[in-house]
Formats: sequence, C-alpha cells, structure tokens
Amino acid sequence: LNVMTPIYNMRMELKTTYREFAEDLEKFFYEDKLKIGDKEWSYFDLGKLWQADEVPDELYFNHGSYYKMGETSGIDYVVEALKKKPTSNRIVLPTYNMENIMKSLDDKNYLPSLASIQFGKHETKLIVHMHLRALEAKQFLKINICEIDYLLKKLIDNGITFENVEIGKSAFRVQKIDKFHCFLKSEIDVMDST
Repeated sequence: LNVMTPIYNMRMELKTTYREFAEDLEKFFYEDKLKIGDKEWSYFDLGKLWQADEVPDELYFNHGSYYKMGETSGIDYVVEALKKKPTSNRIVLPTYNMENIMKSLDDKNYLPSLASIQFGKHETKLIVHMHLRALEAKQFLKINICEIDYLLKKLIDNGITFENVEIGKSAFRVQKIDKFHCFLKSEIDVMDST
C-alpha cells in the first residue's frame, strides 16, 4: 500500500459555466475507468450509485440513502427548497449527526467521509459546496466530482435553471491510496449464496 503524507484542510474551487463543467467532465472522465478486480467502472456510473436513494447491491453503503426522509429523497428536498427560497443557507444534505459519529468510533459502523453537500442560487449561478471529513484523492475525488455532476443533472431535470456553477470542495484530510476499493463489494460478496 502506497500512502502519501496526508494534506489537511484542503479546499478546491471551480467557477465556470455549467456547459463547460459538463464538457470538461466528458472530455477528461468519459474514457477513464476504475478497475477493481476484474470489473471496470465508469466514474459517472459510480457517482450515480453513490447518490442513489437506496444502497445499491454493488456498495456496502452510499451517500444518497442518508439524505432520504420518509418518501422524500435528498434531491427532491433540494429541488423544492431551491424553488421556494433559492438563497437560503439551509439547503443542506447531511450524511450524519453526532449519534452516528459516536457509533462509528468502534469501527463497526460506516461513517461516510462525505459530511454534507450544500446548495444555493445567486441570480443565474448555482453554488454547490461539498465538505468531507476525509478524501482519498486518487479515485474517490473523481467519484465525488461525478456525484456533483449527477446531482446537477437531476436539478436540471426537475426544472432548476442556472447558467454558471460555483463548486467548492473542502476536506479535513486528503490522502492517496493506490489500491483503494472505494467500498465496492467484491464479486463474491454480490453472488447468490447458492
């Protein structure tokens, strides 16, 4: 395992048109694949899996399932909140609270590295901020960016309009792990027990 020295309090910021953001992702990520075992994954597909309302069979846990309240998905909440009060600072999708943190201290319960994603609008600009307590930079950084892409497409599909995006991403601790499996289940874990 090759682990680089961690970087603390990392912040990235991107200010561009949504069109340029989407075109750049297609240009740089379309052919890029994550290979785990014998299976190859598109980063776009992984972003969608990580934002699914229910934990997909391929993952041990995901982010989207944490946002769901009853029948309301996280993206439904964001759409409604952006329509009602787009400049609110309360359009937040959190993945855990203090009880979840305390339960995770024994390392038996998963605690997502993604702490929250926050949304807001200013005129024609959509502002998105993703905060992580930890980030694996070699593979998961790309997954997180594709999660944002997936959420932006869902907003557009639900009538939220914007021309520009301002995307911020902050992480308390960032490191590179060469053979990180990104919490994807191995083939044997998803096989029928018979």
